[in-house]
Amino acid sequence: MKEQTIIPAGVMRRAWALLLAAALCLGLMPSAAWAEESEGAGTFSVALTIVDTSDPADGVLYNGKVDGMTSDDTVADLLAKAGFTAAASAEETEGNDKAYFDSWGSPTFRGNKSVQQPDGSWAYWATMFDGDSANYASAQLTSKLQENGRYQYIYTSDATFAYDEEASGFPVQLTIVDTSDPADGVLYNGKVDGMTSDDTVADLLAKAGFTAAASAEETEGNDKAYFDSWGSPTFRGNKSVQQPDGSWAYWVTMFDGDSANYASAQLTSKLQENGRYQYIYTSDATFAYDEEIPQLAIYTVNDPLAGAIKPDPKPDPKPEPEPDEPANDAIAVDSAAYNTLFGTIASSYAGTSEEWKALELAAAGRVSSVDVATLVANAKAANGSPETTNLQRFILALTAVGKTEEAAELVQTMATSDISTTYVNGQAFALLSYESGAYDAPANALETEAELVAKLLSAQQASGGWTWKGAAEGDDPDTTAMVITALASRVSDASVKAAVDKGLEALRAMQHEDGGFRASGDAADGPINVSSTSCVVVALCALGADPAASMVTESGATPLSALLSQATSDLSGFVYNGAANDLATEQGFRALVAYQGLKNTGAAYNVYTQAKLGQAALPAEKQEESDVKPAGAPAADKKALAKTGDGSAPFAAGTAALALGALAAGIAATRRMRASDELSLRR
Repeated sequence: MKEQTIIPAGVMRRAWALLLAAALCLGLMPSAAWAEESEGAGTFSVALTIVDTSDPADGVLYNGKVDGMTSDDTVADLLAKAGFTAAASAEETEGNDKAYFDSWGSPTFRGNKSVQQPDGSWAYWATMFDGDSANYASAQLTSKLQENGRYQYIYTSDATFAYDEEASGFPVQLTIVDTSDPADGVLYNGKVDGMTSDDTVADLLAKAGFTAAASAEETEGNDKAYFDSWGSPTFRGNKSVQQPDGSWAYWVTMFDGDSANYASAQLTSKLQENGRYQYIYTSDATFAYDEEIPQLAIYTVNDPLAGAIKPDPKPDPKPEPEPDEPANDAIAVDSAAYNTLFGTIASSYAGTSEEWKALELAAAGRVSSVDVATLVANAKAANGSPETTNLQRFILALTAVGKTEEAAELVQTMATSDISTTYVNGQAFALLSYESGAYDAPANALETEAELVAKLLSAQQASGGWTWKGAAEGDDPDTTAMVITALASRVSDASVKAAVDKGLEALRAMQHEDGGFRASGDAADGPINVSSTSCVVVALCALGADPAASMVTESGATPLSALLSQATSDLSGFVYNGAANDLATEQGFRALVAYQGLKNTGAAYNVYTQAKLGQAALPAEKQEESDVKPAGAPAADKKALAKTGDGSAPFAAGTAALALGALAAGIAATRRMRASDELSLRR
């Protein structure tokens, strides 16, 4: 392993300052740029958009242009200028739409809720820059503002966001429901855009694809036809039927859910902005939306900077490095090959009842592919075998697939069995087990969560790493990464953060030039160990650090590029000592799931505690489950998984270009300090 030199960040900052000062004195800085800085000019505008898509009526917390910002300002400054204040807890933001909570470095609002959607996906506050959560690192609270940047915080289950097109009109909601037809009663329920105050309900129906019939009979069997009955539209034959309770059902004309407002919803009525026009076959005088017939968001969110000239997305070319300073830009990831590898492994696990595979599928949004019944049966059989991490695995898997009652039974056994937490890895996974669900250490637990944390801190070696038995037997990358993962959510505690920082330094010292790791006992010149490298990838994701852009070696290798280099030639799994291996494939897939979760959420992602949220699925537009190639099918060259210059810039931390100077010496100094700076914890 190539010897690594750790240079304190403070020293490097001072070195950089001296280099920059020298450049200025020598006149190497462009004079126009320097003159602009000295005159205090350079303010610009940005867009701030905060939308809760779960609130159809009042979901736009903020959408506007904020002027007078500078490149020294941060997102926190932007929020302050827009009238938002930082809250001490997520709870304090509930009911206060001008407050935000710092959740792992990103602002969240309205209680920082996470809610499962009817399609099985999870909605949460996504941090986006220019419409994509892949750019989340540019929109975190400490991120410096970019001219004409669009900072978006959207409560959604999507990874991207697009503004509505600028239009002269407005949206309304049209709802037509025949309540006498439980199977197929919704004739229409949707948002209709581009309407104006000169348009009538008849215009609305026409835009929605409905035509006027000459008689009520003509609407029978034609769900896109309506009949004008005394000024109101009726459908399906304009029937009137007496109900069992003696009331009569008929087509009721309503506006905003009440037939008392019928005059606003007749055919010649002029449309009102954001109005809801409802035509319901019912015996009731009112109508309320529900999960089956949802109320839609009918507000528009237009681009506050529409028409503004955006900065050139292509940065100035980087200066050529000095001959003795090799470039270390992170090796990029071939997304197509990565998606194939991810999807193929996931599909091969369909029907599994194995604990880790079940957890991984649940995290990837494929819980329906898990044999949950067998998993539960196996867990009950394991309840009497608390050795090592046996119970912890089942607790995490059961929680991930929604079997929390069964998991709680195992928590009780784990908490009262000393063998479950004898070793460091057992202590780490016990903490993760408690955190994975609403599980507290029971009153009769042998150790509280705080005591488990204390045990882990005391087991840290002088070098900063951990060993699985806790003895001074040489650092182990697997155990060190597992402990960091278990402590990741507790880094707000100064002692925990210090331990995690030391642990990261230990991992850097254990990393090889190829970006990967070897397990304790592996030959130093042996092949990359997929299991050890996967543990590190999972830990980085739990801290919010991108494994495709962090811990970059001189050759540009990263933990993720090292992991992907060990994929099988047909992209169906991972290898161990050059041959396909089931254990390597499972642990490698766990790392891929963690990485995908980080990408999708735009925030720290702990695969063990967040698997139940199903947030780590491949984006549907990139990889449909049915499109996955079977094992053995022709696939892209494995080497394409980790190649340079394919245009797939790694998202997230550590890739922003230096804003000032073009000094080769400064770039070289920056490269040497990059390994330390990129892994600063995002909180």
